[in-house]
Amino acid sequence: MQRKARICHIFKITGVSGSENHLLTLASHLDRSRYLLTFCLLVEREPDLSAYIATLEAIGVEVVRFPIRADLDPLLLWRLVRFLCVQRPDAFTPISFTAISTAHWRPGWPGCRM
Repeated sequence: MQRKARICHIFKITGVSGSENHLLTLASHLDRSRYLLTFCLLVEREPDLSAYIATLEAIGVEVVRFPIRADLDPLLLWRLVRFLCVQRPDAFTPISFTAISTAHWRPGWPGCRM
């Protein structure tokens, strides 16, 4: 049996609208026998995401929430680096300034062999 590819989407969420629904559509069409999907939600305020998260989990998506203080949050950057070092995804898509900043660290993450 072939190993499933681990894919991680990292994005800031302030509510559910166009891009969030697009990712939900994408996730619902991925072949679960080939992919393990994780959504990392960067949450600055606590919007009601319960229905969105329940829908994602119902289709087999792992959801991880990261509270953030601002778009540029150095503590979040460190938490994301540690999370990705543990998860070791085969691919990840950063869809926010903080997440994109994380992508630049990947080649030199200390103690992280990806």
